[in-house]
Amino acid sequence: MRSFRFSVVLVVVVSALFGGCTANGQCPRPVGKFIGSYTPVNGNCTNIKSRALNFDMGKELSNIATDMSLSDSVTTEVNLIGCTVTVEQSVENAQNMPIAHIAGNLDVEDENALSGTLAYQEFLPDGVTQACASSVQVSYVKQGASAGVDANGQVTTFGAAAQAALEQP
Repeated sequence: MRSFRFSVVLVVVVSALFGGCTANGQCPRPVGKFIGSYTPVNGNCTNIKSRALNFDMGKELSNIATDMSLSDSVTTEVNLIGCTVTVEQSVENAQNMPIAHIAGNLDVEDENALSGTLAYQEFLPDGVTQACASSVQVSYVKQGASAGVDANGQVTTFGAAAQAALEQP
């Protein structure tokens, strides 16, 4: 019986370390600026411009923010539900015409990393005609987090718990 309990505890701990979520669905909240790496999976968009995701989530589980520049504005909506972040990001030019749109769900890997597949669209200058559409695999890493690249070219991060587990003798 003791070995069975140990096995269950071991599975929960390993899942928490490497999957981001515990058995009860609690995840670390992503807070800060996350920089994305996009890889098209299918579709006809080739030069996808990654834009940062900013999470300023205190007690709130959702956030809407607009970043303005001289040439465009980026409105980002994020909602944290369990271990999933629903993202919708719209980019408009100075005349408020759509330039690009990205939406979908990201998995919380740990406090420093998010990943998933998002739907991406770009529009022609008229803001109505779609220039391209693609499904993109994305990896977001918190700015300033320890990161590396694995054998498949994917960005990897080491959250505090995973780093501590790797350093154990």
